[in-house]
Amino acid sequence: MDDPSRCAGAVKQELRRGISEASPGPASPARARRSTASLDDLFPSESEAGPGWLITREAAITEMDPAQRELGLLEIEARHYGRSEAGVTEVCSIELWQFAQPAQASAAAAQIAFPGWSFEARGALLITLRGTRLQRGRPFQKGLFPACRDLGALVHGL
Repeated sequence: MDDPSRCAGAVKQELRRGISEASPGPASPARARRSTASLDDLFPSESEAGPGWLITREAAITEMDPAQRELGLLEIEARHYGRSEAGVTEVCSIELWQFAQPAQASAAAAQIAFPGWSFEARGALLITLRGTRLQRGRPFQKGLFPACRDLGALVHGL
């Protein structure tokens, strides 16, 4: 399945199926109190992204359902970087999925694969990266375009 509009539900199902054995159980309340600002600081800023990129922030998801908590998922936060020039519009999306344990993030990265997406575990963080391009006279294209790979390389910290 590589339809981005259906991927979020599939990702949840794959997480439930694929990383149950990597999960040491529900996240502790102390770990669950990790602040949204800490994930926010990991995204490339406007100045780091470079000229022409506009950033759209999604509200952080910090309230997990019981199945997500059992998998150790603590928080999800996303940014969409968009620009348009010379008849080409590109959108690059970066999602950060914070898990309680590094093994959970690694298991998720190993279990979930969609054409045109990148999944990388860094410690207890799963970084997802994908891109979409629209050019006049052509259909939508999806994939990891050079600009998206560059933005993904700017994710800070771990």
